[in-house]
Amino acid sequence: MAWRFERSGRRPAVAVALAVVWAALLAAWRWLGAAEWVLLPFLVLSLPAAWDLVTGRQAGLEIDCLAMRWWSGGHRGEARLSAIDHVRLERRFDLSLRARLVLPDGRRVTLPQDSLPPLATLETALAKAGLRSERHPFSLL
Repeated sequence: MAWRFERSGRRPAVAVALAVVWAALLAAWRWLGAAEWVLLPFLVLSLPAAWDLVTGRQAGLEIDCLAMRWWSGGHRGEARLSAIDHVRLERRFDLSLRARLVLPDGRRVTLPQDSLPPLATLETALAKAGLRSERHPFSLL
């Protein structure tokens, strides 16, 4: 019954996005005469994606009959299914998804965003594992 989702930093989409951003920055500098100090913040913002591409950083989520495990780079976590009351799925205003494990005592454990599969896939896996999920659209915090 084990279900597994895994994602690598070495995806073609990441390489294409970096190439497009860096080509646009180069074009703005070379042909439009943009100042380096204006372009530098955009270049710096692209460096984490470049690092993930170079190192092949792994992220993922695994659910079996006993526990849920997640990992993102060097960070790892695990929770027994019996220790999870429900999973709270929150859509944020930037349209990203946040998943939180809600424990019986009310504490919440937030799963790393890059370890999450698409919402429909995640909900199906949670249902098969016997975990209740709650959707909360557009959560601020």
